[in-house]
Amino acid sequence: MRLLVVDDDPKFRSYISNGLRESGCECATAADGDAAMKMLEAPGAAPFDLILLDVMMPVQNGWDLLHDLRERGRETPVIFVTARDAVEERVKGLKLGADDYIIKPFAFDELLAHHDQVLTRAQLLHEVWGIDFDPETNVVDVHVARLRRKLDRHGKPLIHTVRGEGYKLSVVYEGAAKEEGVSGAAGESLA
Repeated sequence: MRLLVVDDDPKFRSYISNGLRESGCECATAADGDAAMKMLEAPGAAPFDLILLDVMMPVQNGWDLLHDLRERGRETPVIFVTARDAVEERVKGLKLGADDYIIKPFAFDELLAHHDQVLTRAQLLHEVWGIDFDPETNVVDVHVARLRRKLDRHGKPLIHTVRGEGYKLSVVYEGAAKEEGVSGAAGESLA
């Protein structure tokens, strides 16, 4: 997975990019939205699978960068990673086209959740929505299907159903998926 971390704090960029590389991701960094846009539009540059984006930065902030990306038809998934935690700001980010919004400080494991680790519906309900019981709804399936639609249009399926267990985020080739009982199909449910 190829990621772009856009944040004006050099220590944060270093911490996140080093952690992502140790987790097997390819990672590039930019100190502001303007530098990020230059990287994204560089001739012959390989596309990014995901952008981790701060809000408050010099030159061009995260709001403006995401707006410009979506105006130019770029659908690269974007997750805001910012200390700005007001509900209005989270809503603004999602309305601009962000795929998620993570508030600093956060546990690095939170950022890596779904990466080659199987998460059950119960874990997702607890970690994402704070629900510690089975609400007997398909809320997890609906959100996973939504994420798949957004991510899969950019390349290989990343979210996979592990029958009888849960979901995992991983880049696997089709042969391995069949051997392991893993599926990337959006319509499949857990046994």
